[in-house]
Parts: sequence; C-alpha cells; structure tokens
Amino acid sequence: MRVGSLRTSLTDSTLDIRNVEFAPTGSNAQFTRSKRYRRDLIRLAVGQIAAQGVDFGALIVGQGVWARRIDVDSFRIDVTSDKRPAAGPGGHRHRTPQQWIASLDETLSLDSLRVRNGEVIYREHAPGRDQVGVFTISRIEAVATNVSHLVGRRTSGDPMTISATARVQDAAQLQVRVVVPLDAPRFSMALRGTLGAMPAAAFNSFVVQTQALQIERGRVAGVTFNVAVTNGVAAGTITPRFTDLSVSVTRRGSEGILGNRGIFGGAARGIASLAAGLALRQSNPDGPFDEPRVGTIDRTLTPGEPLIAFLWSGVRDGLLAVVKK
Repeated sequence: MRVGSLRTSLTDSTLDIRNVEFAPTGSNAQFTRSKRYRRDLIRLAVGQIAAQGVDFGALIVGQGVWARRIDVDSFRIDVTSDKRPAAGPGGHRHRTPQQWIASLDETLSLDSLRVRNGEVIYREHAPGRDQVGVFTISRIEAVATNVSHLVGRRTSGDPMTISATARVQDAAQLQVRVVVPLDAPRFSMALRGTLGAMPAAAFNSFVVQTQALQIERGRVAGVTFNVAVTNGVAAGTITPRFTDLSVSVTRRGSEGILGNRGIFGGAARGIASLAAGLALRQSNPDGPFDEPRVGTIDRTLTPGEPLIAFLWSGVRDGLLAVVKK
C-alpha cells in the first residue's frame, strides 16, 4: 500500500488521506508466461478519503473506529480473473465482506459512507484466448448507511445498506441496492436493481474475447435482477428485455477450421454464425403481449474466486439461460 499524504486534526475531529494505491506484492509479475502459476489480480486506487466526526479518543485507547461520515472520492477497483488452467499451487483465497471486516479486529461504526466518481473494471482471461474481455461499471455514486461491526458479534441482523447508481459499459444507467450483514457468521448479502436501455453491441468488449462471438445488432430495453447470497450460495432471478439480437462467430478465439484464415475458414465461420443465430433467442419477450422469460441465478462461491467475478458469473449464467433457446 502507498499513501500520498495523511492529515489529521484532533480539534476538528477530521482525517484526510489522499492518493492511496493498493496491490499485492509482485502482482505485475503474476501474469507473465515465465511464472509457474497465475493468480487473480486485484488493484485498488483512491484519490481521497475524508472523515468527519472521528472519535480519536476511542481510536487511541483501542475501542475501535467511530466516525460520523466518510467521503471517498475517485476510487478505482481493477480485477483480472484468470480462467486459464494454471500449474502449481492454488491461488489466493479471496475474502468475503464478512471475512475482510472481521480481519480488521476493530469495532467499526460509521453513520454514513459516501462514494463518488468510482469505477470498477473487471477483466476475464478465458482459456485459449490471448486477450482479456473487459466489463466496466463507471461513474459510481453510492451511499452506505449503518456501517457497523462489533468484534466477536455473529448475527445476520443489523445490516449495512448501500444505494448506488452507475453506468455499465458507459452505455446504460444502473441502479442497485445492496444489503450486507457485516457480522454474519458466513458470506451473506442481497442485491437488487435495474439496468436501463442500451445497444447490445456495447458488451462486445467482453463477449468477443471470452466467447469468440460478436454481437452484430440488438437493443437491450432493460434488465431487472434480484439476488440473495446465503452461506456463500447465490440464488435469484434476472429478466433481460431485448430485441433484434444477432451474433457472428469471430476468427480470434476460435479453434480448428473456425480459426483459420482464407476462404474455408471464412465459410466455416459463416455457417457457424448461422447456427449460433438459430441457437439464440432474438427477442425477449417474443411478442408485445407475451411475458418475458426469466433467468435463474444459482452459483456457489469458490475459495479462489474474487467477489466481483462470483457476482458477474452468476448474472452471466442467468442471462445465457434466457438468450439461448
């Protein structure tokens, strides 16, 4: 961790931290081909953290962190999830929100936590691919209330609540509400929200590199989702509404004749694109008087999986259940 500056005022009960960067030691080398094994990589950067109403007396005597309000400005979380087979020992066990907060070993009480100008970038390196797929959530504005943790407490009650807005792929508005019981004995949380209208092709930065497919056309009218994670198992529903969806098979990322250059490779990809189009649903709902199909989310967290990758994988599986015929 690197911190550019830290300033406190005991008389005003304020704390100001700027230019924070965090990344695992040697993380830049984790993805080089000379390494015997790879791990998922998480980097974090924050422009400013400003706290008001800090109880420095409680902090000094070891009674935990108490503050009236914390503002976080210009943060960025960059996650790379490597799905390729890796030799050597297993990857790092990523901590759940409950495990992370318990590791602080300090009582924590914040009346409110406000976040502005945030960004989350998720990169996935699929097997057999040279490049990573990229999924972004930007312009994050969020407010968390009842940020409360008591050392030794084990309860799913008294949860933290987060209300947030953001942009997905810089193309559609996302609204989400997240409830996290920080002192739950195991990984638990709930989230629900909506995604606004956007062109389906905006997902190509992720789809092309992970699926060897390209979205040619289509319009997403909106998406609603509702997910509950209990003891590390995510269960819920997702309902995407879309029209005129069409895809093609790309040479990059394809194997065998589909990955060949020239006439035969092009012809094979044309046939495969037609087959892929027939296997996908062009619209949901099928007609103006039909009910939309609902995708089911059912996924269990694995020890080596980052939280963002876990949530995204569940959402992706639910979407594919609707898009595929």
